[in-house]
Amino acid sequence: MMFMVGSDYRVEAMNRVGSEFAGVTGKQSSGGLPPGEVLRCVQAMRVVDECGKGEACTGCVVRNTLKETMETGRAVKRRQGVMEILKDGRLLSVPVAISTSLVPLGESKPKVLLTVDDLTSLFEAKGNLKKTFAALARTQRKARLGSWEYDVTTGLVSFSREIMKIYGIRHEGSTLPIRVFYDRLHPEDRPDVEALVRSATKGRWKADHLFQYRARIGNGNERWMETQMESVPNGGGGWLVFGVTQDITDRKVTELALQDSEQRFRKLFESIQVGVVLVDANTRTVVDANPMALSMMLREREEVIGRQCHNFLCPSMEGECPVLDDGQPVENAERTLLDSKGRAVPVLKSVTAIDYFGRQILLESFLPIPGKKPRKLSVLNRKKT
Repeated sequence: MMFMVGSDYRVEAMNRVGSEFAGVTGKQSSGGLPPGEVLRCVQAMRVVDECGKGEACTGCVVRNTLKETMETGRAVKRRQGVMEILKDGRLLSVPVAISTSLVPLGESKPKVLLTVDDLTSLFEAKGNLKKTFAALARTQRKARLGSWEYDVTTGLVSFSREIMKIYGIRHEGSTLPIRVFYDRLHPEDRPDVEALVRSATKGRWKADHLFQYRARIGNGNERWMETQMESVPNGGGGWLVFGVTQDITDRKVTELALQDSEQRFRKLFESIQVGVVLVDANTRTVVDANPMALSMMLREREEVIGRQCHNFLCPSMEGECPVLDDGQPVENAERTLLDSKGRAVPVLKSVTAIDYFGRQILLESFLPIPGKKPRKLSVLNRKKT
């Protein structure tokens, strides 16, 4: 809102926004209105011709700024304050920014151009932004996640507060040399990470990249980190590298434990002297088979994995599985396998339903029956066997 104020501190003209706010026309203001009445100041609205005379007026940001410019000739830019106004029957406290500048008119008395900016929306936006940053900070703390920016030209890295906590960096400022980051890397991982960052600084990483590495924090405590990194031109011929890093130690420890468990299972699975086959209970396809089972069936792994189980484990017709279709328990029962020569191989067989990494699996184990040899099995008698 813009107003022209005369030496008698009365508004002589205003722009359209000012007129709409004051609820008056240009003609209505031509005789001069007190600024308080135009701006709907609570003091001026309650008592006629009292603008500038009340006790509260001594602290009025509009009155004092106008007076300063009128008496000294100095311009004032965006002095902030709060106005108490009456609008639509409500008492409002409105944050404002007041600007004034002297308008010289030769021998005539000077006038002051008054600009009033309503900062309500700005303050609300700042408040919302502050809440957003607070929520982001809480999220980063809980997720053990932070961000950083590496300026290749200066060799400096700007760390977020959470990143400094993650890496155990204690420093008053948040901008530090890149070596501070490198010095906290595990010696075995440092060369690879440095090579990745160097690649990014040459503009080779124009899309997000994800990599994991170990860092040593404080007294040598080893932590796993995961970083997503992207390089963009800095406008001066160089590059900026942006990164988001998360402490994934808990997740990585779990992953490594699962890998170790899988390796132990695989070693036992492949070395045990019992035939073992895993069958998906839903699709009835073979998921895995150990060397002993493949040997007993005279088959290669590629011949079995992904194929229907009735082709190897139970020489019965499709859809007539004793376990899945007939609900028969199988524990140390005499059954037969079908080898690559089309023979029925007598075995002692057990079947157990298990949960295997989220899949419903039939674990079928079997041993050859001493003294019983494989026999040729015709197509006609497969169903009876």
